[in-house]
This record gives sequence, C-alpha cells and structure tokens, in this order.
Amino acid sequence: GGGQLFSVYRALEERFAGKDLVLADNPDECVVLGCSLEFGAAKAKARPSLLFMPAAAPEPEEPASAAANEETEIFLEGDNGDVIILLPGENKVGRANDNSIQIVGEKISRFHAKIVVSEELIGVIDLGSTNGTFVNDVRLEKDEMVVLKAKDEVRFGDRSFCLKQSP
Repeated sequence: GGGQLFSVYRALEERFAGKDLVLADNPDECVVLGCSLEFGAAKAKARPSLLFMPAAAPEPEEPASAAANEETEIFLEGDNGDVIILLPGENKVGRANDNSIQIVGEKISRFHAKIVVSEELIGVIDLGSTNGTFVNDVRLEKDEMVVLKAKDEVRFGDRSFCLKQSP
C-alpha cells in the first residue's frame, strides 16, 4: 500500500543521501537523475525492480577507475535497460533482500557476487553462485576477483550488464 511506498522512499533517502529523489505519480516524469519505483502495473507486466537513471554521458575508452573525479558515477547497464549505480565499497549482488543490489531471477543465487569499487580499481568476485558470474563470457571461479574496465560485459546467471561510467 501507500504506507509501504513511503517507507521505501525514506530508506532510499537514507541510502542515497545527497541524491535527489522524486516521488512521481507518472513514470514519464522520471527524467532526471533519480530512482523510479514501478507500482500499480498489471501482474503480467510487473517486475520487482529499482531503476536508477544516471545522466547520459559518452562512454569512456580508458579502464574504469573510481578515482577519475569525485563526480564520476560508475554503473552497470542491463541488456533490458535496467541501470544499477555502483557505490564506493562492496556492492553485494543477489536475489536476497540483504544484498545492496537485488536482482530477482531464477538463475540468480541468493548471494551471487560482489562488486568492489575503490579508488584503485573496480572488481567483481563470484560468491560461489550456482549459475555463475561471467566477465566477457569467461566464468569466474568461486572467490576469484576480476578487475573490470569500461565496456566489460558482466553476467550474473542469465542477466547481462555493461560496465559504464559518466564523467
């Protein structure tokens, strides 16, 4: 119900302090950096997801680095259009609610992988997932870390994303 929506909104405000969050009735109003919550859709069309929409930016050719400048946003763009902003530190990926990045799907493990963002590097580590974590179609071993660069394809189970960053 509506009360739950405001609880989610408050939690997002705490998690993304300093970012503008807009609660819009109409998805067409979500045109600026922010978060869009999908609700009220027919059951056949509903997807449990949070979509983060960074400002459009040219794709960098250089390796991804969180230290490029403080305004740089590093994100994963899904082949279905979903965008996931990566925060400094550990970004845990999986189906469970305890993950900072929750991806719902049959091929996604409860605790699938983690993406580490530091000033020195951006890396992905498989956490022993059943259906695998892949970088550019190469499967990672459990606890193996692969350093990512801009435009790398990262796949969790059957969900593919491209690593990007905005200036």
